[in-house]
Amino acid sequence: MDKNRINDIKSSLKKYEEIIEETDRNFDRLEIHGQHCPSSPYLFKYGITLAIERYEKEGADLSEIKDEYEKINQKLVVFMQKRDKAYPNKVFDELKHYVDTYYATICFFLESDPVDMETENDLAGRDLIEILLKELDNEYDLHDLKIKVAALDEALKCQFKSNMGTIMNECPDIEKDCYPENFWWRHHSKL
Repeated sequence: MDKNRINDIKSSLKKYEEIIEETDRNFDRLEIHGQHCPSSPYLFKYGITLAIERYEKEGADLSEIKDEYEKINQKLVVFMQKRDKAYPNKVFDELKHYVDTYYATICFFLESDPVDMETENDLAGRDLIEILLKELDNEYDLHDLKIKVAALDEALKCQFKSNMGTIMNECPDIEKDCYPENFWWRHHSKL
């Protein structure tokens, strides 16, 4: 595996650790759209997980990186224990916010200029919903939220299918092979 990829993961690990510390330091100032978002540690955690999985599939030995990653994950656990239910409650509020705005995202999907920039922002919000549903699944009853998201997903799939030519031409970068299959909006050509 080339050194640039290793350095990228190491840099992400360092940033992940910093984000956990910043989230703790700025806990009272966490805001959904603020400088410090409640979900930031989860986003870094998930991104690193995807990178590790992808590079290991390519045959890379990432045992040292995985050890460091687990140490930083333990720092997240310690932070969460320190904040008790207050932290997951903030993240849960953020999840509910993004689920509530998902409807508007679908209504305006592909209607803004430039299409490709807005589309990426729209799908990043859907990415976040998926990540937070996974992270909070054991902490909260997410049944109703999952039903709402599934219904909205069907509407977004219809938007994708009816605008596939535009999406393929103007937004080819939204397709991300590194995302798992359940991130179907990142694999739109397979719809």
